[in-house]
Amino acid sequence: MLKEQYLPEGALIHTEQNKKAKSSITALWYAMENRITLEGRVILCDAAHNLVVELGEFTGIIPRREAAIGIDEGAVREIAVISRVGKPVAFKVTAIHTDEDGGVSISLSRKEAQMEARSFFLNHLRPGDVIPARVTHLEPFGAFVDIGCGNISLIGIENVSVSRISHPKDR
Repeated sequence: MLKEQYLPEGALIHTEQNKKAKSSITALWYAMENRITLEGRVILCDAAHNLVVELGEFTGIIPRREAAIGIDEGAVREIAVISRVGKPVAFKVTAIHTDEDGGVSISLSRKEAQMEARSFFLNHLRPGDVIPARVTHLEPFGAFVDIGCGNISLIGIENVSVSRISHPKDR
């Protein structure tokens, strides 16, 4: 059975568990210590391509290098980070700092959530397993889908329909 925390991005954002985990600094500490995957909406991508994420009454930062698997290696284009604005993202809380004035800074990692989900998929899924997915975009050769925590997979056009079609949008 697929763990609830490895669902496509957006599936957890409105759950009570997710809302509760972002309701206080204490709850965020608990999520960090227990490596719980949370979701929040990206409200801004700054000039350095860091993502600012809404966490209830707080905001957190996903540094550019933590925005996606492959960003450091150049395998993921910058547009993949910028295009997250206004959308939900899965993440792990990686650090919480309080300054002498009582200000709080919260560091997040989408990449860590993606890596954990990918590891789970590779170790537990078998051919023929059916998992939830969300279509992210269509191309003439198939459909790209989020299979969990922003991990993208391709369903080839030959697997979209039993009859011959010219584009996945036909189904």
